[in-house]
Amino acid sequence: MKEYKYAPRPVLEGNAETGYSYKAGTIQAGSTGELSSYFKDKGAVIQAEYAEDRAKASGMSSAEAKKLAAKKLEQFEAEKRAKAAEKNVLSEDAKKIKEFCAKNPDVTDNIGNKMCR
Repeated sequence: MKEYKYAPRPVLEGNAETGYSYKAGTIQAGSTGELSSYFKDKGAVIQAEYAEDRAKASGMSSAEAKKLAAKKLEQFEAEKRAKAAEKNVLSEDAKKIKEFCAKNPDVTDNIGNKMCR
């Protein structure tokens, strides 16, 4: 949590009546509530640095150790991309609903609310 204490904080502008928005230039990675991703990214960097230090300690050259660290970071990024792609895949039910809404865009329920937006 010590890391989060020093995470960048955005500045809010506005009020409840007009709505809130972030002041330009104050939004950075980790500043708008991405606590878990902040630590995952930070953890990936720490793991890569650790692998680099261990490689140097075992006798590898600095260049080889840097390549190993870059490989570790690339593996993390690949896993991150794979998880994001997995989230974007629609389930069979979602596909059926999307198909139904494409055919019937103005369907309403028994109260009169639109079912397909």
